[in-house]
Amino acid sequence: MLSPTHVRMARAGLNWTLKDLEAKTGVNKNTISRYEAGAAILTDTLQKIERAFKAAGVIFIDEDDAHGPGVQLQKMKPEVGQRRDLKDARPKRRSKSSK
Repeated sequence: MLSPTHVRMARAGLNWTLKDLEAKTGVNKNTISRYEAGAAILTDTLQKIERAFKAAGVIFIDEDDAHGPGVQLQKMKPEVGQRRDLKDARPKRRSKSSK
């Protein structure tokens, strides 16, 4: 089950604000914030949050006897038309002779 710690860690890993997660799930940001602080929320609400994170490539790691809960981010495959190398996106420098 998705813990409040998982939600905080997943948001941090994806660099998502409460508003970002609200937009992706339809769950009010105040509800998300209360859950992160330890309050209970409905199971279907929690499932919406979990689906959004999984769609973004988050893997949830359950707590065990030796380690606490955690998250891991999958490497996402670039979508069609998406640049693979950002250095190609840099503007070209003009040569001094073309001024």
